[in-house]
Amino acid sequence: MPNEERTTTLRVEGMHCAACAQAVEQALRAVPGVSSAAVNPVTGIARVNASASVAEGKLAAAVRRAGYGVAENDEAGGREVLAARRRAALAWF
Repeated sequence: MPNEERTTTLRVEGMHCAACAQAVEQALRAVPGVSSAAVNPVTGIARVNASASVAEGKLAAAVRRAGYGVAENDEAGGREVLAARRRAALAWF
């Protein structure tokens, strides 16, 4: 089905603020076939809704062109990274 969409999750590295997240969102939205992108600057997670034909590699390339890194998607490592980022964010309060 050509119009089928899927959600892809990417772990973005190197973001430090909301402006960083906005730059990544803009880069992802510029990829043909992407309908929406939302990036959380605290967790570093980008959620992208795109046509099923858009390869994850194209999304990762867009993030890299914006000046940020993309971590490999492994669930165990992702949970550890998220936990560490949450602890760091809470340390500010």
